[in-house]
Amino acid sequence: MVNCPYAIYPNLSGSRRLDLLLCTMTSDPERISLYFRSSPYGSYSNSLADQNSFILHAYGESLAIKSGFYDYYNSAHHKGFTKRTISANAITLDGGQGQPVNDFDAKGRIVGFASHPAFDATTGDAVGAYEGELTRAFRHIVYVRPSVFVVIDDLATSKPAGVSFEWNLHANQRLTLDSNGGATIEKGKAGLKVRFLGRKACSYQASVKTHFRDPNGEEVPPVAGFSGMTQVHATFATSKTNAAILVATLAPYRLDNSPEEIMSEEYEDFIRLAFADGTMLYVRTAPEGLVDTGGFGFRFEGAALAVRDGSLLLVHGTKAERDGIIVAQSNMLSTIAWGDGRLSVSVEGEANLSLLMSSPIHLRDESTGHDLPEGGNIENRLNSQGVHWTASSDRLQLQLEKGYRAFTLDESPMPGSLQTVILPTEIDGVIGQTVLEAWRDIDGLRVSWGNLEIEPGHYEVLQAPEGLTFTRHGRIRDGVLSLREPIILRGESAMLRLRRI
Repeated sequence: MVNCPYAIYPNLSGSRRLDLLLCTMTSDPERISLYFRSSPYGSYSNSLADQNSFILHAYGESLAIKSGFYDYYNSAHHKGFTKRTISANAITLDGGQGQPVNDFDAKGRIVGFASHPAFDATTGDAVGAYEGELTRAFRHIVYVRPSVFVVIDDLATSKPAGVSFEWNLHANQRLTLDSNGGATIEKGKAGLKVRFLGRKACSYQASVKTHFRDPNGEEVPPVAGFSGMTQVHATFATSKTNAAILVATLAPYRLDNSPEEIMSEEYEDFIRLAFADGTMLYVRTAPEGLVDTGGFGFRFEGAALAVRDGSLLLVHGTKAERDGIIVAQSNMLSTIAWGDGRLSVSVEGEANLSLLMSSPIHLRDESTGHDLPEGGNIENRLNSQGVHWTASSDRLQLQLEKGYRAFTLDESPMPGSLQTVILPTEIDGVIGQTVLEAWRDIDGLRVSWGNLEIEPGHYEVLQAPEGLTFTRHGRIRDGVLSLREPIILRGESAMLRLRRI
């Protein structure tokens, strides 16, 4: 799916429909995708020491990459660089020191996730992967749809002299430092603008190199089929400190366009970001406590709070207030996105949650469309549906079991089968049609799929519906098509015209 940043998909009835969603996401070259790892499997064997790392692809290009090569298992390059934290878009300390390799206990955890049409968020906790070097290692990633990510690192150490925290970034070819202290990556037809926020960001020591070095400083270039190949590595390092909160924006863009301009203002204990569509994001820069945004009208306990129209996102927090009224409260750290008829929430244990919300409320499981009855015996409801809820005139009360849940709050159409769709075609001047199966997705849009009966060959696409993708190729101007070429159509049907080259 376009702009789908996380590999989490609805549990639709039937694997065919799940495969459809996966194919739509992977075959659309215009998508923006960020992948985040914080794994319970440590760095043992083929796993790498890259907890709380990310990679970012956009517009068909790999921009922020996992660097290093797999020339052969346990080579000097593989064990000295590729498996190391320094090779990932992750946090290292004091000159590239990171997480241990080949250690099953060097684990990370996903401790928060929420997804919403306005914004998504996830939180990883990698403190267990740093062998006691750190006492706090949270990375929060907020996705402000459709095209900006905000990365928030909340870090601390118990070392009396402190450490230098290093924010690492890698690219295949072109990575340059910007005059404002950030960086720009370019590849093919896409770019990525990285910008650090806050007064302290001006003092980060930035460096760029193209060689590969192991933890002892020895150069370990790749060999075999990767001999002579290079990549570009940037590091942004703080001065020695016991704690730091690093805030960075990642704005991917097409090179024939410009990255989104993000306005930011820094206050005593928070940074305020303003986006082009009116979204506001408040990021806590104090290590803990209630953030009061003053004249902006919000107070919250959490890592960040995002607001777009009537929708809100609380990241890894317990409370949010608007104009003195509590709009969200939880008895434990939660990540919550709600508004516009949707609610997405994750908790680390059985939790009680209260949300300010207008009635009437019709709670349904987002992935299945099943109604979730109100009230009843709490234990029975938790055992049977994972949630117990009640609603008053202005508030929704939920008791949730551990994990991630997504709900709809009204009676909007749910995922389900639709009537078949006719795709009119003109292939080498011959008029025809293709019948497609159809499904309503979680956004209420129609997704159709089927096979285009065509003589194999190289074709030019003269005209196509806006939402059409060739499953094997994506959105193409020309390409080699097979006898029964699979296609996916998101949205309305229109004429497909092809000319054989």
